[in-house]
Amino acid sequence: MNLAPWIGLPHPGRRGCYRFAARFLAAEAGLRLPLNRELALAHGWAPVERPQRFDVVVFNRGARPGHIGVCLGRGEFLHVVEGETSTIDYLTDLAYQPRIEGFYRCST
Repeated sequence: MNLAPWIGLPHPGRRGCYRFAARFLAAEAGLRLPLNRELALAHGWAPVERPQRFDVVVFNRGARPGHIGVCLGRGEFLHVVEGETSTIDYLTDLAYQPRIEGFYRCST
């Protein structure tokens, strides 16, 4: 998979990380993120313990889920943060690991 076209893209505005993840999953895996941002409640998405490529990782902001990325395998995930461009980071990075709410996989 060529990730080069997905690196360095600007944050797309309101709900940007979610919209970016949805575009990436649709284009690269043919998956559709639900309109409901609560993946734990969304039909067709199930929580998983060990993430794989194209699983979604949800991060808490404060006490609530507030950021999303797409797992790439090898402990990496693709995401975009407001005010920055899209990038690949590691799930073990101390800026992200303590905030992981959960991993979700499309089951349909």
